Amino acid sequence: LSAALACAPLLEPGLRRPRARPRASRHRAQSFFLGSSRMGLLSIIRKIKRKEKEMRILMVGLDNSGKTTIVLKINGEDTSVISPTLGFNIKTIQYQKYSLNIWDVGGQKTIRSYWRNYFEQTDGLVWVVDSSDVRRLDDCRAELHNLLKEERLAGSSLLVFANKQDIQGALKPDEIAKGSES
Repeated sequence: LSAALACAPLLEPGLRRPRARPRASRHRAQSFFLGSSRMGLLSIIRKIKRKEKEMRILMVGLDNSGKTTIVLKINGEDTSVISPTLGFNIKTIQYQKYSLNIWDVGGQKTIRSYWRNYFEQTDGLVWVVDSSDVRRLDDCRAELHNLLKEERLAGSSLLVFANKQDIQGALKPDEIAKGSES
């Protein structure tokens, strides 16, 4: 598993979402790149300095970006046979005092309209990009921008996961970041 990560909070000025659980204090925006997926997810937790020990992480991205593979690898599970996710999978990962509930949601075009059903109570959003699929970068950017407009995700942290860095010709994380800004 080869990837690069960037993280920043998803908070637009003036937008707040109702929460059933108490929210940690606001944190300042930060972007950074890391070499390991487990480290990236745990960095979100540490940067937020959450008092709660359970977090809901929503993992989304276009189909075939590697979302399920990432979740299975983080959890130390077999990745030799993976089928496209139709709907969603939930994995709970325990680390020290934290419990991460990772919601891996399918990315096929027909499923994307259902993503909004998973936004409530999301603490962190992991947007997975297939760095080797240059032809779909515009579609990837458009879908990410649609997510960033969602009021129910305001206050959540965003982690952009530049996946498949080990493939020849894959875009580098800074190229993906530039492509996502347009």
